[in-house]
Amino acid sequence: MPEPALAAPVEPSGGAFGAIRAWVEHQLGIRFDDEQSSVLGRRLAMAFGGQETLRGIVERLLAGDPATIVRVAEAASTNHTFFFREPESFDALARVVVPHLPSHGEVRVWSAAASSGEEAYSLSMCLREVLPVPQRLRILGTDISQKQVCAAEAGIYDPTVVANVPHRFRRLFSPIEGGAVQLAPQVMRPCVFRRMNLVSFPWPFARRFHVTFLRNVLYYFDPVVRLRIVDACYDATEPGGWLFVGLSEPMVDLVSRWTPKGAGMFRKEVRR
Repeated sequence: MPEPALAAPVEPSGGAFGAIRAWVEHQLGIRFDDEQSSVLGRRLAMAFGGQETLRGIVERLLAGDPATIVRVAEAASTNHTFFFREPESFDALARVVVPHLPSHGEVRVWSAAASSGEEAYSLSMCLREVLPVPQRLRILGTDISQKQVCAAEAGIYDPTVVANVPHRFRRLFSPIEGGAVQLAPQVMRPCVFRRMNLVSFPWPFARRFHVTFLRNVLYYFDPVVRLRIVDACYDATEPGGWLFVGLSEPMVDLVSRWTPKGAGMFRKEVRR
């Protein structure tokens, strides 16, 4: 009997679909339990089309086919974001963190789950406003999805996104053909975007960051992977640097080297 197409109902833990779930958890660190399996099934159906077979996906995953790996990774990852999400974090960045940033040389900031760029560009708007020399700002945005990386690099958004942007920054969005809005070049200029899997260790950074935003992504990982990511962030941060996580993320039970400094905010203390 031929295997059903991907759009057909699947058993959560068995056969080829179970193998895909296991691959996603092992390679990406993202766990879909039985109750969430239908979500992954729907995303795979959208990514591959209704005529693709689960067995075919598994065979290409195990063979290391790059196109299949990217499509499964993009299907498994969640890309829900918007400008100035959790504005308390940006307020704390401006008020508490900026006075402690280096007065000379680059200020390096990492948006570790950048999706389509809204967080990185929010950081750019916020920091360009308060840094004495905004030309020193360098922001890296990374995401597991190449599609989202390309969207971030374009800096083009649906006009409804402007509703979440503070009034003083709305002038930085200009209407363009087709009804979309384009972000201003001066906001985009400090930002570069790259594809990166957070559970592919060691991370490829040549220089450490002064601020890392690792927000609204940790709850997709199991506790062991969470701790490893948080520890790797510590090693990728300059002494005296800062880490921001989502305000509702599971950091309470993580034993790490970070020092809590406020809601969703941690610091790598300078050792004397």
